[in-house]
Amino acid sequence: RLFMIFTFTLEWINALTITIYTTGFFLIFGLIGRIVRRFSKKEFKVHWQGLCAILSSVLFLGTGYYLCASVVEKDYNLTTEKDTGDIKIAMLSDSHIGTTFDGEGFAKHLKTIEAQSPDILLIVGDFVDDSSKKEDLEVACKTIGEMDLKYGAWFAYGNHDRGYFNHRDFTAADLENILQENGIHILEDESVLIDDRFYLVGRADKGYNPDRLTMDELLQDLDTSKYIIVMDHEPADYV
Repeated sequence: RLFMIFTFTLEWINALTITIYTTGFFLIFGLIGRIVRRFSKKEFKVHWQGLCAILSSVLFLGTGYYLCASVVEKDYNLTTEKDTGDIKIAMLSDSHIGTTFDGEGFAKHLKTIEAQSPDILLIVGDFVDDSSKKEDLEVACKTIGEMDLKYGAWFAYGNHDRGYFNHRDFTAADLENILQENGIHILEDESVLIDDRFYLVGRADKGYNPDRLTMDELLQDLDTSKYIIVMDHEPADYV
């Protein structure tokens, strides 16, 4: 019954997630209740196990949603002996447009990023999700394409970008086309030398393509005297 209610009000995958966690909390507190009754030899007038399960579900899932939909800025100052000059990089990942915020909401965050005058924007996977809409995708990509970026915007795939359940109103090919139409460069097991100053490497996603190139294979022809930046949604190996 709980699953059916959430299926009609939310997407089925979200309904399933809520149902699994809520059921889990009921089982946990039900077990605790049995243990307490066994050793205390008391029956309680208030069904405290159920109340604790509901409260825990609300707190746990509510915190998860808040963290999912909240954007947190992290600043890093990196130094190198290699001759790169000053480069200001903006990097974002796991925007999951549609699950977190819509295209307009994403565009507002991009304006905050652009106000810091980055030289380049790196989008490192899970840009969209299975609940994303084509309209929101187009708004987000159009905003990226209009950003003032010296070295442009670059994209590497994540496991959600191509979709799992095939119920979106756009295809993986549509995603690729919309990205490219807005000047967003896609790197998938590829590298590019930018301004003869640094390399940018984009890896295929490990979850979607377990046979992706190794780091050694990707870097074997690069001039290692130059700085190398790697975009990898699921970084599982290093050189």
